[in-house]
Amino acid sequence: IGKLGKCAARTPLHDPTLPLSHAAIMMSLQTMIDVDRARGIEGSFGFRFGEIGYSATMRDGELHVVRDVSDGHEVVMTTTPEGLAAVIYGGAPLDSIGIEGDIALARRFVTLFPLPDKVA
Repeated sequence: IGKLGKCAARTPLHDPTLPLSHAAIMMSLQTMIDVDRARGIEGSFGFRFGEIGYSATMRDGELHVVRDVSDGHEVVMTTTPEGLAAVIYGGAPLDSIGIEGDIALARRFVTLFPLPDKVA
């Protein structure tokens, strides 16, 4: 799925402004993570989309995601799927979403998911 997702993001028809589900944004993060950028960054992240939550662990350049609403994360982001996409993929300011915990780690985290260049 990773290579297919990255290929799809390169097509001119890919529109990152369209609505997406909480599951789609989490799968997107797992697909689009840049392993080289993520290497050496470890942490526990929580994502809250209203009543729905996810936990993610960053380790060895990979993001492991499970659907749950557990506590104890180093960073918790509270937003909508589109709000998270706007920060990670669209360059919206980090303070446009709710952030709790280690702000420096959150700032690093949102830089780990570059979109590939579009193909003609």
